[in-house]
Amino acid sequence: MNDTIDVNDLTDFINGWKAKDYAFELGPTQGKIPHFLPTFDSEFGLEDGMVFIQMWGWAQENFGFGGFNQQTIGEQPDWLAKSVTIPARTMSGQIYVQYDPTDGQIEITPPVYGAQGISLKHHDEQAGKYLVEFGSSAETLEEKSMCILPDINDPTSITVTHVYYSEDGNVFSSGTQKLDVLTPNEFKLYPNYPNPFNPITSIRYNVGELGLVTIAIYDIKGRLVDKLIQAKMDAGFYDVKWDAENASSGIYFCRLSAGNIVLTNKMLLVK
Repeated sequence: MNDTIDVNDLTDFINGWKAKDYAFELGPTQGKIPHFLPTFDSEFGLEDGMVFIQMWGWAQENFGFGGFNQQTIGEQPDWLAKSVTIPARTMSGQIYVQYDPTDGQIEITPPVYGAQGISLKHHDEQAGKYLVEFGSSAETLEEKSMCILPDINDPTSITVTHVYYSEDGNVFSSGTQKLDVLTPNEFKLYPNYPNPFNPITSIRYNVGELGLVTIAIYDIKGRLVDKLIQAKMDAGFYDVKWDAENASSGIYFCRLSAGNIVLTNKMLLVK
């Protein structure tokens, strides 16, 4: 393998594993990454998989992955769905997500293969890049699932590039999609700004799904001081101001309630 270890290398390795082609054997090894000294034993197993995982991780940390657009082939996944299905014919695949980290972060739950495959991910939070690669050595390939979870502060867009390989090593699905993420996927209450404040402060919050939302202010003794919002709201990004002109200096708590969700932040009013 050269410095760039990617889904093509993973596909070759998985094919070699399935065919028991020991030209692709990687372990056991001695020494430390990246200076592994292999002591081949003519078997494919956990040690070979672990060597590939370590080398892949080392390559991502040291050389990164710039990404590229993929030609549109086959059916395109709905990446913003709660759960994305990876077709049963997928022997290996790659998913690469680019986003603006100033708008929030992205989390990906990759497919799980256990002892009969490999699932890899590398996340550069500062650059806004998330790479996932996976492959299955099982005799019978099964449908898997994964999801992309945007934890964003404002409406944004993400770019998702994917490629899926079948058992014959051919690409049956690939493409690059730029997607608008217009709603959050969970409830969130942000710290008020400014804080400390006098007498007006702004409160930003995310509504993860349609429902009754209440935002209320309580004093340090737990007494209701003001109810800012109590309404049925769509999923989205919102903000509300609290004018504490008639309140005394002190510590207050802003509480967001929606169904079983309760989120609280502390605020300091200084007059």
